[in-house]
Amino acid sequence: MDASKKNIGLLSSVVVIAIIVVAFLIWPAHQFTLDVNPSLEITTNRLERVTNIEALNDDAREFLEGYEMDDRNLEAVINGLVDRMILTGHISGGHDNIVMITVANDELHDAYVEKVNAAIAALLENRQLEYTILLQGWTETDDSDDDPEVSRGRRTLIKNLLEKNADLTYDELSRISLQDLLITAEQINVSPDELFARFTRGHVSDSENREVIGFERAIAIALEHVGGGTVTEFEYDRDDAEYEIEIYYNGYEYDLDIDAFTGDIKKFERERDDDTSSDSPSSQEVIGLERAIAIALERVGGGTVTEFEYDRDDAEYEVEISFNGREYDVEIDAFTGEIKKFEWERDDDAFSGAPSNQTVIGRDKAIEIALAKVGGGTIVEFEYDRDDAEYEIEIIFEGYEYELEIDAFTGEIKDFEQERKDDASTPSSSTQTVISRDKAIEIALTRIGGGTVVEFEYDREDAEYEIEIIFEGYEYELEIDAFTGEITDFEREKKDD
Repeated sequence: MDASKKNIGLLSSVVVIAIIVVAFLIWPAHQFTLDVNPSLEITTNRLERVTNIEALNDDAREFLEGYEMDDRNLEAVINGLVDRMILTGHISGGHDNIVMITVANDELHDAYVEKVNAAIAALLENRQLEYTILLQGWTETDDSDDDPEVSRGRRTLIKNLLEKNADLTYDELSRISLQDLLITAEQINVSPDELFARFTRGHVSDSENREVIGFERAIAIALEHVGGGTVTEFEYDRDDAEYEIEIYYNGYEYDLDIDAFTGDIKKFERERDDDTSSDSPSSQEVIGLERAIAIALERVGGGTVTEFEYDRDDAEYEVEISFNGREYDVEIDAFTGEIKKFEWERDDDAFSGAPSNQTVIGRDKAIEIALAKVGGGTIVEFEYDRDDAEYEIEIIFEGYEYELEIDAFTGEIKDFEQERKDDASTPSSSTQTVISRDKAIEIALTRIGGGTVVEFEYDREDAEYEIEIIFEGYEYELEIDAFTGEITDFEREKKDD
């Protein structure tokens, strides 16, 4: 009897221990946030099974609508979520996709973190999508739930940025996207190494991971192979990672493609050039390739030569330079060295996500510059042109309409036009008092919850303000009654670019 009781007691102890062990294994043990644009908080147990996925912002709530977790295995869940992000367009081809993982500092090197990182990288590599995976740690003393719509990951990143630059504020940083937070970091010269424990880039062009030989070395290789001559055309092909060079020598035209990393000659062609008996367009001495490039680089202030051509018909060198997120086109007289044309535009193919390493001057400063130039007046139209990195502003003042284009980084007035406005003695369509521009913008920003005003127009005929705002990956368009301040139209759509 005593032995039986002992056996029962022993069995009970084993069962209790087993229950405790099972409970220990299946109880939630790890928690991390996954930020793309949707922000998700994922909880797992010690068996690396996902116990919960929580949406942390509106994008995430919309993203998870209709989602069912068929398999709770961590890697399977991560694959399913990333697949879903690709299907919904949150991750897409044609640009660098940012994925940020945030875990507790003491878990940065845990096996489950490595699995999450590897699973995301493998899936995106398989889909041949460009990506950057960022890993950062947090501590409980750093965390705060004061702003539940901002994920722990973004709060941690914002806190680190605020420590790097006292001029920034939490309010402004909390209202912008993850991509814009990283752009802000670059603008204040904070490198990824200073913010993240680790970052992984994948399926990016070789030029982002390896050192190119440079245009001077490429030209030297080409001239050595040909035996001399004059370089009449030069281009760096980013897609194929090669230099394409054209040389005239002894009545022949040579075309060469040179590997931008190894210097190997990938293509060599030669044909008789019946249009020229000389390497020069005339007996007058041209300034030469190196001098033309030096003049162009000095005018731009630095950068990388991505394309070069000698136009014999117009006797000029055409040089294209990439510098600080801009693409410059310079045309130089082949004999005098005089710059005949100088133009620039934003380079959308540049590696940096930011349009420049400068900070934009902002809407208020641009309007201040415009009003100071005109001497006063009423802003009737305002637009931020992201492609050309400029503010376009229209002002009515004392019977005239003024149109100005202002460089978004330097504040320089790039274009200024004035014409008589016979039908505009006042910006309102009646004697009733209209609300101010600032009040209309305040109403719009309050309705959305934040964002950046990229376009503003006062429609006199309909007596309404038309405002366009970008906020957290969405483009908002609002129409506001110029007299009552009532929002008469409100539209929102996903901003794909």
